[in-house]
Amino acid sequence: MKTVVLFGGSFDPIHWGHMKIAQQALIQRNADEVWFVLNQTSPFKEKGTSFDARYKMVEMMIKPHYPKFKACRIDETLPTPSYAINTVEVLQKKYPDIRFEWLIGSDQIPKLHEWHRFKEFDALVQIVVYQRDENTHKYPKLSGDLIDVSSTEIRNGTSLKTHRSVLNYMMSEGLYLEDMLQHRLSSERFDHTVRVTSLALQLAECHNVSLKRVYLAAMFHDYCKENTDDAIFFNTQYPKAFDHAFAAKSLLSKSYYVFDKQVLKAIENHVSGTATNKIAQILFIADKCELGRNYDSSPFIDLSMNNLNEGFKAVKEANQAFNRKENE
Repeated sequence: MKTVVLFGGSFDPIHWGHMKIAQQALIQRNADEVWFVLNQTSPFKEKGTSFDARYKMVEMMIKPHYPKFKACRIDETLPTPSYAINTVEVLQKKYPDIRFEWLIGSDQIPKLHEWHRFKEFDALVQIVVYQRDENTHKYPKLSGDLIDVSSTEIRNGTSLKTHRSVLNYMMSEGLYLEDMLQHRLSSERFDHTVRVTSLALQLAECHNVSLKRVYLAAMFHDYCKENTDDAIFFNTQYPKAFDHAFAAKSLLSKSYYVFDKQVLKAIENHVSGTATNKIAQILFIADKCELGRNYDSSPFIDLSMNNLNEGFKAVKEANQAFNRKENE
């Protein structure tokens, strides 16, 4: 009979720590496979990223290890919230020739009594525990080094410890950008970014430009505005006022593997308005005309909605005139 270790979680997103645990489970339990069982919703967590997005990221991460590692979306078909016993009951009925084990971390031991119908679950399936702490229990233990990373850190932008394809997908789909910005920026800068993004999306929709690409450019354009940790990405060839734009572009490409030239050009040139692709035009206009500015930008917005090129030209001329006046 085949043995499959079930590794349940939200995987929001999956990271190298999850992979390390799964690899040790496969080896130490002499299992045939490990299935990553994505929760539809957890009874212990607020609703997060969509099931499909999390599933795709798991598939990206485990692809080199198929068929030993597989993604399981059985919870998508079950009532919410997700209870482990429901998942196991359905899988056992669907795969009677497989012996299932359920993998947890030792930090969950004190909470097991809170699990739905836990006594029945405990009798139904073999629980195995990845030992992370000193919690004692009766279950088989798995041991091994832990990778210091959490999904929260990745969502906040303080860790990059996941596969490059996952990092790229996060950015391309606009996942976690609000979390990253709120963790990094002041409330004033965050609010500015939200206003810029709102106007940029209106312009994008009006001119049939990709909303996802515009959302990424607008949300990320000031990501390095208030933090000098990214000084490694600054470019001394630019005036200092452009540092944050170049840094954001470089961080997005070198750390998150985004190689969309138009998005990167838009971010890099949002201060100067040098780039002229549609995404760059939209970001430049939105940055200069967002409704929090201390001047009436409505004529420029109206013009840009009607004619993007003419709006971009007018905003750029007005911005250059303002800069000349400031430097007199």
